Amino acid sequence: AYSWSVDEKNMASNRPDEQFTFDSPGVHSVRLTVTDPSGLESVQEKQIKVGNTSPKVSILLNNNTFYWDTVQYSIAVKDNEDGILYKDIPADAVKVRLLYEAKTGGQKVDNGQLVDHGEVLLNESDCKGCHRLQDKSVGPDFSSIAARYSQLAESDDRIISSLSNKIITGGSGVWGKSQMSAHPQLNAGQTREIVKYILSLNEEQPQVKKIAISGKLYLKNKSAPGKEGFYIIEAAYADKGGDLISSLSDTSRQLLRYNKLYAEDFEKLSDTKVDNRLLSAIHGSYASIKSIDLSGVRGIDLRTLGSGCAFEIHIDSLNGQRISMFSLVADRKEMQIISSVLASDVKGKHELFLLYINKELRFQSALVEWVNFKQ
Repeated sequence: AYSWSVDEKNMASNRPDEQFTFDSPGVHSVRLTVTDPSGLESVQEKQIKVGNTSPKVSILLNNNTFYWDTVQYSIAVKDNEDGILYKDIPADAVKVRLLYEAKTGGQKVDNGQLVDHGEVLLNESDCKGCHRLQDKSVGPDFSSIAARYSQLAESDDRIISSLSNKIITGGSGVWGKSQMSAHPQLNAGQTREIVKYILSLNEEQPQVKKIAISGKLYLKNKSAPGKEGFYIIEAAYADKGGDLISSLSDTSRQLLRYNKLYAEDFEKLSDTKVDNRLLSAIHGSYASIKSIDLSGVRGIDLRTLGSGCAFEIHIDSLNGQRISMFSLVADRKEMQIISSVLASDVKGKHELFLLYINKELRFQSALVEWVNFKQ
């Protein structure tokens, strides 16, 4: 049996779900009691806040994926009780920040959020049973590991390979007599991502600065090729609430990545990745990446090495609309940059497919170093 009460008043209902309309603002109590045939009861109670709806904060951009040297932006806020930004809500009530996060190589963009694959793998493993972030436990803390090895790994990739293998095989003697357990269930690719994440802990924390609620950002990149980081615009507003109801808030975040995609940025690869380049050798092989906003993109550059073949970019599927084509000059033995104008005015977010074309069906390989999107 089901029994409902609202503000200590019983309702004439024996249903597992119920509807109720509140006619006064404030914090109301709703209680559900479930009784089984033997008379045992279970009670669940929840508070419902009435009289104030959450505000809605939006970040408005010409493109919601990439940043170029300059980015025009504005913030919009709407609240059913407080009104709208500028007309009813003062500009100084909205807090806007610009964050910069360095690229570590293990990050992926998932639904507009920056996710480090190595951190995910670390949290899913048993590593934290013996290691902490900053304080020594059974084994050394992650921060100390990062401090010892991060700079060495920048100039010698064998450091990462050695540490990755140590996670799989286990061992002792480097940080004392404690024995580190082996992890044969992890493969070399997974442990490499874990090591890269741990070493990234020695890098500077994301840079943060306050910005206006609208304007132009100058985001000229100064990082080395392939190391271009991410910018995040964050806007927050807390409404006024009321005499009987507390304030509610909303925060919007927009992640922007550099307008050049490298091999490691693609999510699916049907061919091998060699030295952070895409190697294509079979007609129809491809690399793909989801949720790329093409609004405002007028052209695409491809830095590639190969001859007598071509690349195409399709949207939404391998057989979807072709928006760019790049023909490689025959007998060209050095890297070349090929430019293409978008075939049509494509807007919004799409999954992109970089498709290798070699209809002669002969073994002819080609390398792609990067794909650059131009306004």
